[in-house]
Amino acid sequence: MKFVKKLLMTIALPVLFYLFFLIATGGRFASSSIMLAILRTSVYPCILCMAMSMNMTMGMWDFSIGAVVTVSAILGGNLALNLGWGVPGIALFCILIAICVSTISGLAYNFFKVPSLVLSIGLAMVYEGLPRLFVSGGLSTKRAHGILSTSPYCFIVLAVAFVIYFVIQTFTVHGKNMAVIGANQDVAYRSGVSLPKTKLLSYMLTGLFAGIAAVIYVGNHTSIAVPSNLSSVSSIFDAMMGFFVASFLARYCGLPVGIIVGVVTMRILNTGLVSCGLSSSVNQILTGVFLLALLVFSANQNLITEIKTKRAVAKAANEKYSVVA
Repeated sequence: MKFVKKLLMTIALPVLFYLFFLIATGGRFASSSIMLAILRTSVYPCILCMAMSMNMTMGMWDFSIGAVVTVSAILGGNLALNLGWGVPGIALFCILIAICVSTISGLAYNFFKVPSLVLSIGLAMVYEGLPRLFVSGGLSTKRAHGILSTSPYCFIVLAVAFVIYFVIQTFTVHGKNMAVIGANQDVAYRSGVSLPKTKLLSYMLTGLFAGIAAVIYVGNHTSIAVPSNLSSVSSIFDAMMGFFVASFLARYCGLPVGIIVGVVTMRILNTGLVSCGLSSSVNQILTGVFLLALLVFSANQNLITEIKTKRAVAKAANEKYSVVA
């Protein structure tokens, strides 16, 4: 019974959104092509969300991940094409470069000891300009080089990333250490958890998933321009919103599954609003309102429980003393 309740709570949001837009669009939302597009476009933000969660679960904000994805896609893609290594080379070099760049971020965080939010914005500006030192332009590929971003290969990539992420979060000491640091950093430190080592490893794992996301990113774009003026930051917002939904759902299904469900939920919402003929501005407003309502409800859920408990105690006390009287 408890499992069924958790399952229903996990799928409630995406199912309700789907049914709502199914009715609002007169059945057009039930099209198999729309559902396949929702699932396929969820792959990239899902993997990017896994990358972001490595630090966000510890209360650390990293706005440089979009730049890490872009720089690894441009440099890794160019290197693979120049060597003639094709798709395998793109996958290999994107992941290696992303891990190296994210490791630099982790070392900088431990060395400079400044808030991750401030550091990540500065590093994002540095990483955005990094490709210009090695290539004259961005990256241009052929459609054949983007096979990993097409169905069904993109879902295989997502499945591999999910298994790695699930194992890290569920079965490794590092996963437990991240959870402890996220709950209370002082307690984690007193318990013997090495904060610098744990956070550095989290940055490295962030690079792993950012590199996998970069592989999908290369496949989704036959031409990638070098970003500037922090334009790479906007690319992480879908993943960030998915993480907020996943954090709410984690109590029912765990964070790994919550990320998949959370990102798919946001894609259903965004696609549904577009299918209803709403403008992008209205789309953004309604998405923000939903996210705000979800965060408010999540933050005050314990308060509601406490009020119910106090009322139950007060009622029991009143009944007890009324009997005595």
